[in-house]
Amino acid sequence: MSSSKKLARGFFQSYGIVWKAFHRTRARLVAIKIIEKAFSADSDAQMAFREIGYLTALRRHRNIVKLLAVHPAWNDKDLYLVFEHMDLDLRAYMDRGHLLTDPQVSFISYQILSALRYIHSANIVHRDLKPANILLGARCEVRIADFGLARSLEDRGTVENGSPLTKYVATRWYRAPELLLNGKKYTTSVDIWSLGCIIAEMHNGVPLFPGTTTIHQLELILTAIPMTSYEEFGLDPDGIGSRLAGWNSGKFPELDRKIEELPKDGQKIVKLMLDPSPTRRISADAALVKNYFSRYFTGREPALEGVRLMLSDSELHAADAYKNAIYAAIECGRSFQKNGLHQRTFQSRISSRIV
Repeated sequence: MSSSKKLARGFFQSYGIVWKAFHRTRARLVAIKIIEKAFSADSDAQMAFREIGYLTALRRHRNIVKLLAVHPAWNDKDLYLVFEHMDLDLRAYMDRGHLLTDPQVSFISYQILSALRYIHSANIVHRDLKPANILLGARCEVRIADFGLARSLEDRGTVENGSPLTKYVATRWYRAPELLLNGKKYTTSVDIWSLGCIIAEMHNGVPLFPGTTTIHQLELILTAIPMTSYEEFGLDPDGIGSRLAGWNSGKFPELDRKIEELPKDGQKIVKLMLDPSPTRRISADAALVKNYFSRYFTGREPALEGVRLMLSDSELHAADAYKNAIYAAIECGRSFQKNGLHQRTFQSRISSRIV
């Protein structure tokens, strides 16, 4: 990392510390994410492997943060991930009391949705979409970051199969009902729910459903949004389903009140994104053509075929396996860079597109 000069400590992400630095060789500001003890546990190594693999595979989309380089630390325990530098994240922006205008909210929302459409076209679910993982530039340019919890659905069959996945991955306030109620069967629609919560929060300046516990989170959601069937989430209607039914009014008045300041088209898109049924919830493709995004959507959006990591994402491997795969990709990238060949080689060593 001798080519970079450290300037200031940044912020914590879901794992790792981020520093702002000046890259001497590239003559530009960069962000350096330090993953300490990246290989101390199998799950930590998997998160590092996922972040590197998915960001490499998704690097061509303008609204996904660019991973510029990966460097192992001298102690052979830490990893340094070098990213393009962005001014701040959406969480920090809102926490400073800045108010976003309606055009700014719709522009930011469109960029997030465009990135989600690209991610979902590759059959990947981000699983931790929240304001802290949405980076902003001076002109409201968006970059989606923090792919350590992302997951490919290629390794478990089709999306519709709903095979068991890791529970409780998303941050509570942005967690879809199917994660709160059941936790193991979900699809790319969990990211759409998160975006609906974020759009409302950008307008209001406060979180839409700031639950303090899982049960409180459910209570806030179900007093605002009607849920017609608990069976679709695999719940016993005589057990927890009956308890939840007491909170559910079957109407939208509370949600209407919470989003009444949004433009009419904004209210419509938020309601479509916050459909409690994952099968009815609007997809990224369908959302892009709605009036709320009409000033930005041109009818042409990039797509990517399915992505599968070189180590199967359907099981947890040993930390050394992830470490060896990452180091091999780094070495391969160095070798081919030295010979003037394209960076795509790095991708081929850690992730591949499904053709």
